[in-house]
Amino acid sequence: MVSDAQGWAEPPSSTDWKARAQINEFDMKCKVSKTNVTVQITPKVAAERSGEVTDSMKQELPFFIAAMKGDEIVQKNIENKIINFTSQEKMAKDDFTISIELPFNDEGTAADRSVFFGFQLNEEQLNYMRSLREDRANAAINPENPQ
Repeated sequence: MVSDAQGWAEPPSSTDWKARAQINEFDMKCKVSKTNVTVQITPKVAAERSGEVTDSMKQELPFFIAAMKGDEIVQKNIENKIINFTSQEKMAKDDFTISIELPFNDEGTAADRSVFFGFQLNEEQLNYMRSLREDRANAAINPENPQ
């Protein structure tokens, strides 16, 4: 369903998922106008579907792009993107562009903001990813007794 930098991450129940995806790399462009900067990010996504592969399938993946100023989210866009699996295809790759406009601050720049993007997770997915992080941290602290 989602991925981290270590590879595929399984969803909480292996029978609940239709597809899982990961962002392999991305391109970024900035376009500057007189009043703002538009940041465009093009992630390259790989997806794998579960179960028997007999028909073509479309899987919707929600993505976010957010601007932060310090620890505060000042702007966030969520877009649903579709990954298309053709008949008999277990893996699919796609790329698309998501963007956010950053208005200039009083000094005429947007340098005080950071931009982040990724999969928009629901609460169950977020809790699952947190549990993976905790498991990795525990394994690093106590490698002879991983939990």
